[in-house]
Amino acid sequence: MAFLGKRSPGRPAPFLRDGLAPRREMVKRPRMRTPDNGWTVSRVRIPRRPVRYLVAALAVLFAAALVPVFVHAERQPLDGPWQPTFDMGRSLVTNEVAHRSPRRPGAVTSPDWIVTSGSLFADGGRAWSGYPDDASPDVSSSRGTGSAVLRAVSRPDHFADVRFHLSLEVAAPTTSARTGMHSWDGVHLFVRYTSPSQLYAVTVCRRDGTTAIKKKAPTAGAPASGRYTTMASGSLPCTVGRPVDVDVDVRNAADGVHVALLVNGAPVLSAVDSGQDGTPALTGPGRVGVRGDNTELRFGSVTVSKAS
Repeated sequence: MAFLGKRSPGRPAPFLRDGLAPRREMVKRPRMRTPDNGWTVSRVRIPRRPVRYLVAALAVLFAAALVPVFVHAERQPLDGPWQPTFDMGRSLVTNEVAHRSPRRPGAVTSPDWIVTSGSLFADGGRAWSGYPDDASPDVSSSRGTGSAVLRAVSRPDHFADVRFHLSLEVAAPTTSARTGMHSWDGVHLFVRYTSPSQLYAVTVCRRDGTTAIKKKAPTAGAPASGRYTTMASGSLPCTVGRPVDVDVDVRNAADGVHVALLVNGAPVLSAVDSGQDGTPALTGPGRVGVRGDNTELRFGSVTVSKAS
């Protein structure tokens, strides 16, 4: 399928807000004169049933404080394969605006995907990055996609020992004024993603024709953003203009976390993370995802299943 240019996805109905909170009865208190400066002030109006309202408010604040900003789904066992689908018609799945401001009128959220940068569309039953420009998207991504820097991850975050499969089609990497040109431009897949600073990244297409399996983890020098460490590398020219089947296997073993890349069923690269970079191996569950840099891409037939 030929790669197409910019589009105008439909705009959803605005977000509907809940009704107003119930009214509270208030008790007036007499005015009084302070002994130190003579100013006339009023006591605060006190509800007749203050304890119930105070407890409810504190409970809401306490619960909100316990929930990490990025958590959107409960972790649960992987009983069957996760197979998200995409509409045949062209439409916006979600974008970075919905991630930053999900209650903004017109924001488009997805039950399957979170996009922290750029835009993700449905087109012909597959996901599509749109043309990878360096714009700042609006709620409908109709004035630009921002997909020169695309970061899309699954909403489910309970994937541990799994095989992440998809059919991927890419165009040749481009460039933009904001993003420039880099050797790492291309497409990379995420597994064990728990935050933008902690994940495994597996390169499927790079401008310089190489592939790599990398670990990103917080370090003393980069506690917030994390630092990439290359665990394995090799040669893998980009296949442009036609789909390829890509699989990433990740599983825990006695000697560490094993990560492997297969293209069209053939093994390409593998690595074992035993903490040799000075940070613990990422043994817990996480999300899967797709990263695109200056590259138009389409993907479908997404399946996350238990690793064999």
